[in-house]
Amino acid sequence: MKLLYFALLFLLVSFKYINPETESTPSKLVFKQYKALTKSGIQELSELRDSIVDKEFAGEDTGSKFTRGVYKSADLESYPIDTTSLKVHIQVSNDSIWRYTTKNDSKPEKYVLIDDANGKLIYFDHLKENIIKKVDLIKEADSDYMMTIDKNDTKTIHGFDCFKMKLIHKTRNPIYGNTIYDFYVTDQIDLPFYSVVKISKKISKLFPLEIRIKPEKQANQLELVYELIELR
Repeated sequence: MKLLYFALLFLLVSFKYINPETESTPSKLVFKQYKALTKSGIQELSELRDSIVDKEFAGEDTGSKFTRGVYKSADLESYPIDTTSLKVHIQVSNDSIWRYTTKNDSKPEKYVLIDDANGKLIYFDHLKENIIKKVDLIKEADSDYMMTIDKNDTKTIHGFDCFKMKLIHKTRNPIYGNTIYDFYVTDQIDLPFYSVVKISKKISKLFPLEIRIKPEKQANQLELVYELIELR
């Protein structure tokens, strides 16, 4: 009887850890932050490069030497391009969630405490002693965001099942337009959605493991990408 009891207990514990529906709270996540050309940007750059080559062949004016050099030497296969060495760290300890950024593995210049209970981001100095500012995320109304979810667009990131989610932030900027956020999110991590980037819309039971941000009116604008590189 004891043997049967322990066998059942083992199965229950094993199921808890292998069941993909089980939520978990990692103690550390690290995202690599870099910039990448959008698909439309690559297309536009390719067309400009081909146009310059055709004009040179025809003996036509192709603009400045700098412009010719930039577009003719553009290696489109090298995009996405890593233009920074930034890493965004999410640290969970003693029921507190901290975010900080490092460049070339240097020490952080500031820390952000994620106060999920009150919907606030509290910025501290590099010593975590003095409060620099507090940001109230609840003040911005949900109507400032449009959200769509596509559960048919999926991928696996670090073992977590993810699906596509898009947010459009209605910034009404006359130059750049609205801000578009493309996410791959999971419902298997129990952390606030805005732990990685500042999002004022209240989103429950989801956490982003890949983020791409771009302005609506700039087709050739570099996307800002957050790619998960470490989780434990």
